[in-house]
Amino acid sequence: MSVTIKGLIDRVARDLIDVRHVRWSRPELMDFVNDAISAMVIRQPDLSRTTAMIESSSYQVSLPADAYQILAVNHINQQAAQFVNIHKLNQLYPEWRKTAGVPVCWTRNELDETTLFLYPSPQAPVNVELVYSRTLQVASESDAFPLPEIYLGVVSDFVMYRAYNKDSQNPAEGQKAQLHLQAFATALGDKTATDNAKAQMIQSSEGAR
Repeated sequence: MSVTIKGLIDRVARDLIDVRHVRWSRPELMDFVNDAISAMVIRQPDLSRTTAMIESSSYQVSLPADAYQILAVNHINQQAAQFVNIHKLNQLYPEWRKTAGVPVCWTRNELDETTLFLYPSPQAPVNVELVYSRTLQVASESDAFPLPEIYLGVVSDFVMYRAYNKDSQNPAEGQKAQLHLQAFATALGDKTATDNAKAQMIQSSEGAR
């Protein structure tokens, strides 16, 4: 059975020793939960990844409204698509946006995370399967926790940081806030290091074949 936001808020309230919500209201804690989820997605966009199929007749492809960041293009019309650095395209083929044909490459501008570009520009509509990071927000306590349950503790640490930080003028409360913020940052930092090590192992195994 999936964990609900209600269950998460109940857990945090117990840890805060405020089960009657005298100091921190439930809506306030839910706002902190949303802030925690947003902070995690910014740090690790793949946590909210999803796959979509988009039909496009243009070289410019806009991501769905809930998109935060493009992560990858799986294929274009079932054909593998190669990523090409946009600066190389601009340098080697200044008029690449006007070139028509069958798209075999894609690129993006790092200043625009919700748009990708196809090269060459399609002469007919194409189906682009892409992976993107989406913004996540919970609206009700009955909503399911939107991340893998292994991240419950990480989100709890951020919520408790925000809660204790409310009274940070009190040195003891401010110290509690910083300890929970440090635990939050450490957990995400360790996850990033583990992911990088795993990626290197995969690349090494591919090179050994």
